[in-house]
Amino acid sequence: MDSTIITNGIKTIIKLFGKNIKNGIAFQGRCMTAEKNYVSVEIDIKMNVRTPFILPMDIAHIISDISNEDISVKADDKTVTVFTDTQNYQFERIIPADTKPHTNIKSITTVKFNEFKHNLSAVLPVAGFSHKYNSGGVILTGDGQSLTIAATNGYCFANHKMNSTDSFRLNTNEYIKKLTKLSNDGDIKIYTADGSVIFAVDNCRIFARLIEAKLVDISKYLNPDKVLIVDRKVMLKAASNLVQSKPLAVTVVSKDDYLLMSMKTDKKIYKKIPVKSITGTFKFALNPLYLKYAFKAMDNDDIQIGYNEGGNFIKVSDDDKFWIIMAVDRRKVA
Repeated sequence: MDSTIITNGIKTIIKLFGKNIKNGIAFQGRCMTAEKNYVSVEIDIKMNVRTPFILPMDIAHIISDISNEDISVKADDKTVTVFTDTQNYQFERIIPADTKPHTNIKSITTVKFNEFKHNLSAVLPVAGFSHKYNSGGVILTGDGQSLTIAATNGYCFANHKMNSTDSFRLNTNEYIKKLTKLSNDGDIKIYTADGSVIFAVDNCRIFARLIEAKLVDISKYLNPDKVLIVDRKVMLKAASNLVQSKPLAVTVVSKDDYLLMSMKTDKKIYKKIPVKSITGTFKFALNPLYLKYAFKAMDNDDIQIGYNEGGNFIKVSDDDKFWIIMAVDRRKVA
């Protein structure tokens, strides 16, 4: 057994799922597989495992550090022995559940992985998926010219576009954030099969569930009648400083040529933000954590904030490819 393929495969699984994989890693057919939190991963190992078995995680960790030694496996009805020239591990054989072959596989699109990863990494934190107990949906849409990666948790809607020539629409869960842990300079291929979406990167395939999702109509927020432009780094620093005090909301009010961000704790704290240009007046309150993630995810120096009078959402954007709709609360304005 090629140790490089095995050790790299185990390292990839640990990178995706962490060290605590309850059911271990299954070796079956020509693949190693693992599952956690409604997501499964399948990695080709270029050999046929005639006697399927489950590798316990404590031994998997040890094997992942092996280099320059071939790994051999012997298995019978009761035990499995994994050994190299210098090491030997024996454990009880547990037979993995039979995996049904996927049917109705349909190729959706192929795009550059690094660009896909960058865009996915941008939208997920903004939509709140950095929070351990938060949940939401990820929507992948192809219109024949571009692939849009959108994420929402009900309070924020983040949208990022990249080039794609295919037409499709997929709704899946936030667990595809596992993809951001992989590294690859090639392509990512996206398929659907049996109620799942499949992301194939090199010899690794990640399966996530497709879900029913109904989006709130946000079209009326995409062309705000009030727009201001601020420096991204200045706004990010101000929002980051405010977040340290863990307020539920900060007030944002426009004053001539600057924004005044304030919050109440045991005392009132102000941050004054220069404005490069402004159309109309702004007055709303929102969670500064969303602002922090929004400005951290964007790349351009100049950021637009758009607002409709009497609206409950603002639009934050750095260009036509990346914009965020986030909820605001006019009732909490001081």
